[in-house]
Amino acid sequence: MPQLARDLLIPHRNYVAHNANFDSGLTVFQVLLDQGLRSTDVLCDVGCGSLRVGRYLLTHLEHGHYYGIEPNEWLINAAIDKEVGTLPRVKNWHIASGASYSDFNIANAFPQALFDWVLISSVLTHASHAQMRQALTNAMMVSSKVLFDTIPTGSGAPDNTDEWQYPQVANHDDVCVLAAIEGLTTKLTKLHLGTFGEQWWRLDYA
Repeated sequence: MPQLARDLLIPHRNYVAHNANFDSGLTVFQVLLDQGLRSTDVLCDVGCGSLRVGRYLLTHLEHGHYYGIEPNEWLINAAIDKEVGTLPRVKNWHIASGASYSDFNIANAFPQALFDWVLISSVLTHASHAQMRQALTNAMMVSSKVLFDTIPTGSGAPDNTDEWQYPQVANHDDVCVLAAIEGLTTKLTKLHLGTFGEQWWRLDYA
């Protein structure tokens, strides 16, 4: 099927990753496994979108252990309809969707929850410096480990905006990431891997 026809047919996939790249969610899932994710862990998927990664996490994690936050409610509805069907209900997932969850505040979305992992995939690649710091600070308040990706400045001009940039890409180099976690009690690890030009990082509570 021609790519344009696929984009029109499956808009929820094209919104978060071009249809041809939607399977990159499996690569992200593998990164989590390589970093030590276990089925007994509790994970929050920030910006879970159309469940590009979440469809694998829902299958892998124990009942009630998958949490997702997505400001675009239509994406979640489309993902349920087109990707996972009854699986979220079967696995007793927890989802917070709607525009009020666009501030990366996990504690507000799930006030009673603590997490082994927070995943922030293909989110900070569109965020400003201030938004990146806000997201990472909020994540470390509720989790012992955070896995996230950025697009380094070698992939384009440095990001100097204070605004969310989707669908444009925001570039953040190592200095940006270090500034974003300054003052946090964390250990930062650069993973030296990528799938589509991004750089993966891991934060651990120190």
